[in-house]
Parts: sequence; C-alpha cells; structure tokens
Amino acid sequence: MLRFSRIVSVLVLLLLLLPTAAATAQESSPAASPSASQPLDLAAMTLVPSDFDIPGIGRWFGESKSLDQDVAEQAQFGGKDPDVARETMVTAGWQREYTSRLDAPVEYGAEEAVRSLAVRTYVREFADAAGAASAFTFLEDESAAPAPSSGATPVAGGVSLSEDIPGTQVIGDESEITRHLGIVSSTGLPYNALDLTFQVDNLVAGVELSDYTGGEPEVAEVEALAQTYLERIEQVKAEGGPGLSTQIVRLDAPDIVGTRDEYGRLGGVQAPDYNESAETFAARGGRADASTDYYTVSQRLPAGSDATGDDVSYGSFIYRFADDAAAADWLNKDEERLAGIAAFVEFTAMPDATTFGDESRTYAIDRLSGEQVTSGYLIYARVGNDVVDLRVFAKPEAPLAVAEELAQAQVACLESEGVCERIAAPASLAALAVPATPVVATPVS
Repeated sequence: MLRFSRIVSVLVLLLLLLPTAAATAQESSPAASPSASQPLDLAAMTLVPSDFDIPGIGRWFGESKSLDQDVAEQAQFGGKDPDVARETMVTAGWQREYTSRLDAPVEYGAEEAVRSLAVRTYVREFADAAGAASAFTFLEDESAAPAPSSGATPVAGGVSLSEDIPGTQVIGDESEITRHLGIVSSTGLPYNALDLTFQVDNLVAGVELSDYTGGEPEVAEVEALAQTYLERIEQVKAEGGPGLSTQIVRLDAPDIVGTRDEYGRLGGVQAPDYNESAETFAARGGRADASTDYYTVSQRLPAGSDATGDDVSYGSFIYRFADDAAAADWLNKDEERLAGIAAFVEFTAMPDATTFGDESRTYAIDRLSGEQVTSGYLIYARVGNDVVDLRVFAKPEAPLAVAEELAQAQVACLESEGVCERIAAPASLAALAVPATPVVATPVS
C-alpha cells in the first residue's frame, strides 16, 4: 500500500502549505472578489493532479450534472426510488452538481495502461444550509443498497454493496464514510472504495477513493483527501474562482454524451490527463501557455457507426488571459496554432464571416477523427481578456448557421453574471445525429 501512504504524507504537507499555495494561485490568476450575485465556481474546488505525488495520475473526466442525471445515478448506483430522489432534491433546493475524477495507472507510460486507483470528488449546491443538511441525510441513507455482510455479489453497472464505517473525525458540519464494493460496467474491473461525504453550509460534497488492484483504501487516506477538498472549497468560497465553469455553453439533448467539462489550466497550472506522456502534455500546454486559466466543454451526439469518429461533436474552450492585450496577441496567432493541430486536415479562413464579441475569426475545417473525416467550423471570439474557441463538426458538414448561433450564445454567456443554462442542441445539428443503432446513455460510476 505504498502509493496510498504517499498520498497521505503529501496531503499532510499540502495542508501545512495551503495558505501560501492559495495566495500564489490567486496572484497568478486574478479574480474579482466574490459577491452574493456571483455563482460558486464548483469546478475550481476539485482536487487536481498536482495535489498528488503519483506518476501518471491525471484527469479522467469532469462533468456538470443536470438534476435528471443526478436522479438517474442515485437510482442506478444507490438503489434510490427515482421519484422520491427527485422530490427530495427539489424540496432541498437542489441548484447544481459537479463531479470529477482523477485516475492513476499501475505502470506510468504503459501503452495499454491498467488503472490502479481513482479519486472522485463531487459537490452538490443547494439553496441554503438547511436544504443541504436535509439532502445529506437522504443521500447518506444506504438502506436500499445491499451490504457486503449480506453475502450479495456485486453486478457490473448495478447497485454497489455499501455499508457505513466509523471515521476518526468530523469533516465540515457533518460527515459519513461508506465502503463500496462493486464492478465497473465498462471494464469489468472489481473495485473497493471508501466514500467520505460531508456537508458544509449549503454544499454536500465528498471524496471517493477507489482501489482496482485488490487493496483496501484506509480511513486515514480518505479523511486526508476530504480535508484538503474542504480547504479548497472554503478557499474558493472566500476568494472566488475564475468562474469559467459557470460561463460556458453546454448543449442539452436526450442522448448527448459529455467527454470533457473541466479546467485544463487553473491558476497558471496545467493539468495532465490520465497516463499522459510528457511530450503530449508539453504540446497541449504550449497551445495555452499564455493563459492563466482555461475551461473545456466537449460533447457529442452519436451518429452513423458504433465508432465515435462520425459523431456530431461540439466543443467550447474559454481561455482567460492577464489582460485584453495578452488575449488579443494570442488570438492573432490563430493560423499558426491551427497549423499545429494534426487532426485538422484542412482549414480555410472566412474573412467575411460575422463578427462576435470585440473581434473574431471563423474557419471552415475538415477534421480527422479516428478513420473518419468530419467537417464544420471553428470560431475564435475575444471578449475582453477572454477568448472563446468554439468548434462544431459533423458528417457531411455542420451548418455554419449553427456554429454562429452557438458562438453568439457563448459570447452572451460570457457577458452575463449568472450561471449560463444549458441550451437545446439546434435542430439542424441534431438532425445530423442518426445513430446506426439506438444508444442508451449510461451514467459513470
């Protein structure tokens, strides 16, 4: 269990250094002082790869969940009655949910990496502390799930075996630790996890530490992670975050699949992906090294074959810079940047296209995805010291009008002060998503 011991020792050191680290991050990424009108940047609260000293640990997924997704996952993985879950969440004043996961390989750099552990963080925001406390009680009732001591066997993709175990301290206003035994539906790998959920003010948050190698996470390990997460939450609540997670456009459709919803750079620190090579990490970071923060949302609508290469794809990146001049300078290097993206088979500037924000650039692009070539548009738009990079691709081609509609929505979203709501996928774009076989969305465990 050497790797877990290393987690604990590193986290203890981080807790001692947290005030200094927090100050440095805020200096490198200025943020306006938080006010009652500013929404919480839930994605800026999460644990990040640099919190650990584990080779190859990196981002696996991040997701901003809708209430429908939350209810569905409570039913599938927690055995909750979906109607009761929905009524309870609504009554408690459910606002938003964000979850992310970091994974680490058994052997960093292996071509066919095998997962050794995962660290999932999650946070639900409610209207007030009373609602959060009520939701905590409901969410932490594992009576609907079979316990390991019952002799039941976990089923891939089904309800995990769950039982509460005692902790050594209270995290936040109240907390509870639950042990889960289950099987990952996509890989068939068994896992043993400790999930520490805590309530603090109007938030219900938690950390789940999962072992895929046959080991058992220890209480001290998950408590150290949860304490670090709580400190991060308190920091963002007090000082604010970049706010990009609340100012980005997400599409809504019955079978839409999210592949990215997370900060790629936060406070000037680039986050590596799971088992990402040093070369790939450097190349990816080079395209954004002038920014202080950037946020990504990537979604796809299944179409054509079972492979994802011919899917309808939508992506929005928001890059934040120190000032307007730095943002304009980065934007002016757009063609050089596009030429360095190997997947872009061909790109053509459209100088007469509509202007968005303070200035913008539009390109028609043929993109290689797997063995398929999809076509569409990329629009760069600068709004003050932020630059939007919005992309839409499909077969035979995503309509320019759709790209422009979404670019306008994204610019308006950046200029607003509230949380940008999901928008329905434009009908002309959804019409291009014709799956060969029906696709059933499966929540991530």
